[in-house]
Amino acid sequence: MKSLLKKHVLLSLIFGVCLSWFFATVFIDFIAAPSIFRNVSSLKEAGTLGGIIFTSFNIIEMIFAILLIIAAFLYKKKGKASMVMKFIALTTLVLAIVYTTKLSPGIRDSQIAKSNYTHTDEEYQVFEEKLRGYHNLYVRLDSYKLLALLTMCGISLTSLMRLESKEGEA
Repeated sequence: MKSLLKKHVLLSLIFGVCLSWFFATVFIDFIAAPSIFRNVSSLKEAGTLGGIIFTSFNIIEMIFAILLIIAAFLYKKKGKASMVMKFIALTTLVLAIVYTTKLSPGIRDSQIAKSNYTHTDEEYQVFEEKLRGYHNLYVRLDSYKLLALLTMCGISLTSLMRLESKEGEA
């Protein structure tokens, strides 16, 4: 009985963290960031504000990733689903580290540096190209992250439903 309760708590934690992280990412990517760059008149201000938001969110993502790793590895059920959850949890930590150490600072610094030049300057075009590369990578990685989080939500929810049906039989 105690083992079932522990599994139930861990699966609920995994589901809750994945769902929270998924919706936070959707909010930042599809509402907050576009609003900033549409409504702030200065590129420098937009870069600074975007950098603050993304850097703050990166810290939250690190916490989410660590919680997922802990819960996935404490959930000691053997099988394919458990291995997939552990793999996804580890990859989300790698993503959070890449976002924190490379992408967010690179985007922020390039955006701020680009704002020091006019559209006709060669340096402006260099920073614009750099920003495009960072942005494309960010979009690809966030797409993977969203799919991975949805997958983990599905696995944890399915496992929870199976666990509850076992509890009902006992």
